[in-house]
Amino acid sequence: MVTVHRLSFGYLLPRPRAGPYGARDALVRLAQFRRVGLPPLARRKRCLGAQVTYYIDPGTAKGCAVACFGTRGLIGLGRWYMQDGFKAYWGDSAQGPSLWEMPQIYPRGPGSTPAQITATANDLIVLSAHGSACATYLSYGRGGTRAVLPRQWKKQASKPAHHLRVLPCLTAPEVTLLVEAYGKPLDVLVSYITAASRAVGMRQTPSYGAQITDLLDAIALGLWDTNRLRV
Repeated sequence: MVTVHRLSFGYLLPRPRAGPYGARDALVRLAQFRRVGLPPLARRKRCLGAQVTYYIDPGTAKGCAVACFGTRGLIGLGRWYMQDGFKAYWGDSAQGPSLWEMPQIYPRGPGSTPAQITATANDLIVLSAHGSACATYLSYGRGGTRAVLPRQWKKQASKPAHHLRVLPCLTAPEVTLLVEAYGKPLDVLVSYITAASRAVGMRQTPSYGAQITDLLDAIALGLWDTNRLRV
């Protein structure tokens, strides 16, 4: 017996003003949101069946992070699990085309053992399987799927530095979605990303594994594909 999971998304946000693009100081954007205030979710307009595109950052145990974009920008976030199907945070929506980040194998240093290289390659195979399955599930019969390698869209930027570029590109309604997914105030998120970016700049290895980071990757992929993020 095949179980068909109904996708949940699709609260269409009010039309956002053209936001700033490129790498800007996220703290300046944060000050703007503090001054203006974040719009409550109640202001969104229900729009079932709107054309959507899904952007996927593959994952295994914690699921694939999914950002749902409509014609007016980010309208939802969610996770897809190989065993349980789709679990969205907000709304309802139909299937649509998708773009997912295909994992890429990078050369390892001279100190890497064959066992380490094999383990890494096997992990990436599993990650690719989850990503492609998620993309197929969300897009079946609705426009197909595309895949992009990390170096093709975000170059060599570290994850924290890349996420600092993402925040200034978001409109206030989109930040509302991100903050709700994070479950903590926006300034806590900015401080978390900034601290990790500074650590990378000092050639340290920061602890940067909060679940919000993969959702930021999915959002960044959507911003890049819609020409709102320059890398």
